[in-house]
Amino acid sequence: GYMKRSLEVNPESLFSQLKLAKLYGERGQLYEEEVYLGLMEALPTTSKRCQQSFYIHWGHFLLRKKGQRLAALRAYEACLEVPGDHPLEQKQLKQQLNELARVFHFEGETEQERAVHRLLHEMEAKRQGVPSASIQPHCNRP
Repeated sequence: GYMKRSLEVNPESLFSQLKLAKLYGERGQLYEEEVYLGLMEALPTTSKRCQQSFYIHWGHFLLRKKGQRLAALRAYEACLEVPGDHPLEQKQLKQQLNELARVFHFEGETEQERAVHRLLHEMEAKRQGVPSASIQPHCNRP
């Protein structure tokens, strides 16, 4: 659709779309979800950094707005699988994973909490073992 074409032409618009999703979220969860689902279709055409950012936002939406803890965990796992060491995205992912671990802890879901801690450990190991990746094209933040 239109969104996929606009992202192919201008991948930087992904951040504008993510901001739009949050604005829509103030009106209703359905609008916000539609934007994310539209972005998901176009994801393969965007840079690795944009993909990481998308999964962070999507996971946050799933956790905060829909209460879907396992789906949020899968989104964060997908983010971690995207190659590239982007400090801002890594910091945001770490924050989101720590929040998710607290939620699992609070809910008494120790197995899922351990899975989150494994991801955090994996992130740390990856960060220490892999030199900083070459600079990728930035997605301009609006």
